Amino acid sequence: MKSPKLIIPITQIPASGLDRKGELPAEWIAESLLPPYDPLQPLTFEVTLTRINDNIHVQGKMATSLAFRCGRTLEQGVMPIAVTFSELFQPAERHR
Repeated sequence: MKSPKLIIPITQIPASGLDRKGELPAEWIAESLLPPYDPLQPLTFEVTLTRINDNIHVQGKMATSLAFRCGRTLEQGVMPIAVTFSELFQPAERHR
């Protein structure tokens, strides 16, 4: 599956907001994980982008599953992860 476009110009976000969903490959996640963890599936996401003047409010959810080896028992394990988030982004010239 082709990775979704993650850079969206502010002029392409309508006043009513913009919904995006998709998945990012497991290799993309693996780059940011510590050695005991390995992604088992792609990272799925759903986000809504809303313009607030020249700011962008991004809210959504992400989910995946990770494999790991327990440091105490050395048994293999699986950990599903689901995260909801809400962030407000401001133009760089206004950020302090």
